[in-house]
Amino acid sequence: MLVRFSIGGECLFETELDCLPAQGAEIIFVAASTGRGIPAGSLVAGRVSIGAHPIFDFSAEPPRVILSLDQAQVMPPPGSGGEPAS
Repeated sequence: MLVRFSIGGECLFETELDCLPAQGAEIIFVAASTGRGIPAGSLVAGRVSIGAHPIFDFSAEPPRVILSLDQAQVMPPPGSGGEPAS
């Protein structure tokens, strides 16, 4: 199933998974391009939100699950010379 990880409704990363991470699980991924000021290629460490339930979208092809993150920490892409985004 396609799983999307988002903050504030904006998808930061998506991948195919056979199972979902539990609420409260800590995950690390490389961010896709976003409009939230997080450069593509940034390393993001976050926690799957306990306060927001997963959204199962079976109207999409392929079906997808959208998980919200909170407590995310962003580190700039290697070699960018930038400071971590907030």
